Amino acid sequence: MTRLGFVLIIFVSLMPQTNRPAFAECWLLRFPEIQKELELSDQQISKIQELQKHNNDSSNAFRKKQDESYRNVFGSAAEIKAARDKLLAEYRQFAVELSNDEREELSAILLNKQFERLQELVFQAKGSRVFFEELHSEKLGISAHQVDQIRAFIKKRNDRMSDNSKEYVQKRSNLLRLAKEAFKNEDFDREDELKAELDQLRENSQRVAIEARRQFWEDVRANVLNESQNRKFDRLRGKEFEFQSSELISASNE
Repeated sequence: MTRLGFVLIIFVSLMPQTNRPAFAECWLLRFPEIQKELELSDQQISKIQELQKHNNDSSNAFRKKQDESYRNVFGSAAEIKAARDKLLAEYRQFAVELSNDEREELSAILLNKQFERLQELVFQAKGSRVFFEELHSEKLGISAHQVDQIRAFIKKRNDRMSDNSKEYVQKRSNLLRLAKEAFKNEDFDREDELKAELDQLRENSQRVAIEARRQFWEDVRANVLNESQNRKFDRLRGKEFEFQSSELISASNE
């Protein structure tokens, strides 16, 4: 087997193991805060859990089938790439079909107002991915040019957050070193001062990250989306929900 063939096997084995990207609704409904927001009954939660298990089993079975099909792939680099592309295309199609089936199943489990609110929460949880995923980008009418503009603002946001993170790590390391020296020298007043500086540094870093994300949305909505798209965006987003889970906060900030 060629090295590329081995890499492909590893690639197949590392296909997404989470329901988050393709099956957003069921992934979201795992969280108690979402269940509470939707005021789900015990019976509804039980039916949703059954659906989640079915989707997980279906996804695992599909990945296993692909593992078996591509386990002995041989050939040139071009042939390996073609096989990999075929694999990805098959998985994307499978994900779309399963996602559509899931949405149909959930619409039967949930009340209309619950299902509508769930779609709003999905929109919020996806963060900037709503501009790139077909389901929402088509509803917003995002053009290829707008996608390029949004990507540029994402880079601007990410660069700012990366610089902020590097600065935080560097300053924190220095303050920790000084605090350790103060403790060693039994200069406890100085140690307390440095601990206070560490707390302030963390707060400042968090504030910069929050501002970078806020600025991103302001830039996109003011400079990329037109008036009609902004109205659609507000309608799809619905009432803002404050996520509590670190997983959901992280997802919505992407």
